[in-house]
Amino acid sequence: MALRFLVIALLSAFVIPHSSFAAQPLNVLFIAVDDLRQEIGCYGAEHIKTPHLDQLAASGMLFERAYCQVAVCNPSRNSVLSGTRPDTTGIFDKVNKEQSVCPEWHGIKAGFRRKRLISAVRQAGMRSSETLGAARF
Repeated sequence: MALRFLVIALLSAFVIPHSSFAAQPLNVLFIAVDDLRQEIGCYGAEHIKTPHLDQLAASGMLFERAYCQVAVCNPSRNSVLSGTRPDTTGIFDKVNKEQSVCPEWHGIKAGFRRKRLISAVRQAGMRSSETLGAARF
């Protein structure tokens, strides 16, 4: 009986707040700057002044334990945004036909057509825009 009450209490703790926010669209801004490392103020760096990023980090969610799958920008961003590891996609550097182990992954844009982060955002009724390096689509 106590377990049933605990389960109902936990479920209602998640359902009630979620339903109250359902009328308000969410704003999600994901910024990944791979060449800054943690050299910005919100991560404790005092020698570099980043007031706007610091203010944004203070008012939002700041990831303090984020790790990179690959030390190259293109496969790293692809891994984070697609939810797959580089050894799954075969993208370790630039995207090319010889390197990819999955024929449908011949380019980053093809990867995002699958059921990944961007697809989930769109299915939830939100608008999205992806920018990866110099490529925007």
